[in-house]
Amino acid sequence: MKHALAALVSLCLCLPLQAQLQVGGGLAFGTEIETLGLTAKVNFDITESIEGSGSFTFFLPNGDIPNNDFTFWEINGDGHYTFTENESLSIYGLAGINIGHWSFENDFGFPGANPSDTEFGLNVGGGIRLPFGSITGYGEIKYTISDFDQLVLNAGVLVPIQ
Repeated sequence: MKHALAALVSLCLCLPLQAQLQVGGGLAFGTEIETLGLTAKVNFDITESIEGSGSFTFFLPNGDIPNNDFTFWEINGDGHYTFTENESLSIYGLAGINIGHWSFENDFGFPGANPSDTEFGLNVGGGIRLPFGSITGYGEIKYTISDFDQLVLNAGVLVPIQ
């Protein structure tokens, strides 16, 4: 996880200074994990109609199994192509890569009974942006194609950094 997070931070630090940069966060819901997640997100302009986006989502444990700790998080690097944009609404398609990781720890003390896995996948989907003054609201729906297939709904706010 440290390497993936370091790569995401390095990508953000290498952005051109004149690029429009937005940071923010929101809530996510994964259809397979069936729980809410907290998302941190950064968007940056590449051209007028193309932007890059990096995000980290930590899905909250749902407590279905007593005495066990199940953790799931994902890192996404997506490209957005804006189909339409005006003062009140932007609509975009997205495609990108996903790194998903789960781990399972139990309190029973069995050796080797704490499995984990990390998988790479592809994202496809779309979203909308709604400006509210200097803050922009966003909503996204994307499907992750991997061994951790799931549909993810995400909504939140972005604030420009200049």
